[in-house]
Amino acid sequence: MKKKIPFYSNTSDDSHCYQAVIKMMVKYFVPGKDFSWEELDQLTAKKKGKWTWPMQGLLNFQKMGFEIANYEEFDYQAFIKRGGDYLVEKYGKEAAEEQIKMSDISKEQRIAKEFIKVFGTKFVLPTLKTIRDFLRKGYIAIVNVNYYPLYRQPGYSGHFVIVLSIDKRSVRLHDPGLPRKDNMRIPLRQFLAAWEYPDGRSRNLTAFKLKKT
Repeated sequence: MKKKIPFYSNTSDDSHCYQAVIKMMVKYFVPGKDFSWEELDQLTAKKKGKWTWPMQGLLNFQKMGFEIANYEEFDYQAFIKRGGDYLVEKYGKEAAEEQIKMSDISKEQRIAKEFIKVFGTKFVLPTLKTIRDFLRKGYIAIVNVNYYPLYRQPGYSGHFVIVLSIDKRSVRLHDPGLPRKDNMRIPLRQFLAAWEYPDGRSRNLTAFKLKKT
């Protein structure tokens, strides 16, 4: 199913891809709500010059009345205890070193302690079918990928996109960029290379839906 989701580009500093996909999600479910970038930075615990981890945003948006399903295979307890060493073990040296450089690890460890109180410690690895099922149920699907394989380039940079639809051969995405690519279609194999980086155990999904009142 192709969802008509409003599109917002990343900001000129190219460090607000998460805030951009969250802005799209909120605007879809609550058209009258228009968070400023400053408000989104606060809600997602964005630190200037650093990447955004989703945890604080998920905690805050759940409090605001969003139903959130989080799928991944990430050991938050190990991360709380071991920090960057766990990231190296989980993602390999290339991705982990970039994550460590672009993150405030001690801050994220503190947030993780609050995150597991709400979302628990047992998570399930998503599949393409998982994404399709949530889309059919009216959720918005946000995934974290390696930006470079999306465009068949070498390197690593964590990046958030919205999945609009999946068929047997291709995936449609809202990619906030930069450069921005709204309603883009890429081959399924290309999407998997980005989503499963560095391996299939890195697949992830956060599905959002506004709770019925």
